[in-house]
Amino acid sequence: MTFSRAALALVLMACAHAPANVTVTAATPRAQPYVETPQPAEDFGCGVFAKGGVDDSPTAYRACLERAVAAETPCEGGGSPDLLVLELSVVPEGLFPEVLPRLGITFELPKVERVEWFGTGPNEAYVDTREAAAVGKYSATVAELQTPYVRPQENGHRIDTRWTQLDGLRIEAVDELFGLTVRDWTTQALETAKHTADLVPGDTSYVTLDIAQTGVGTAACGPSLPDRDKLKTAPATLTLRFTTA
Repeated sequence: MTFSRAALALVLMACAHAPANVTVTAATPRAQPYVETPQPAEDFGCGVFAKGGVDDSPTAYRACLERAVAAETPCEGGGSPDLLVLELSVVPEGLFPEVLPRLGITFELPKVERVEWFGTGPNEAYVDTREAAAVGKYSATVAELQTPYVRPQENGHRIDTRWTQLDGLRIEAVDELFGLTVRDWTTQALETAKHTADLVPGDTSYVTLDIAQTGVGTAACGPSLPDRDKLKTAPATLTLRFTTA
């Protein structure tokens, strides 16, 4: 599957109706292809002159993008026409429950054939089940990412993802790691399904990138979920870099 810059716009569709307490900003630099040539530190382009070389670290890249957007000028010396940095900032306002099930964004893509990721795997991993997973590079179809429980329920999450490649779309963590879930049906369809056969893939894949989730364990069998595995309501941020092949 081939993605263009239009595919990056799909990422923001999920934020079009974001509540007032959620702020989403996207920075898309307009610049020439990256060339590793030293430049004065005061220029502060996307290739920052540091220690006799070019600093293309996430911190330098982000600072450059922020400056480019603030000044409404191109980010000279770096970036790409097919790059977008998404900053998600959530600040609770009003009445909220003390513990949230999850916090992040969900967006749609044309049906994804294969998912690669560097993070926990190969099977699903949540905050309270991560000990059963190992950090590494993995690859799977969307169907293989699902865990077919007898009764459909939350499944298929990969916590602590560094980056993922969804066919031609690459998503990278800039600061904090993110949680990754990719399905061929919506979360609502998963919640209402009574049998696995009720979940029918279509022409769309649904991608959820989480800041965090509450653990999946309950007191139905065993002890209740400890506080360390609960997502408490509090301000949170997530910064992601999207690029297309």
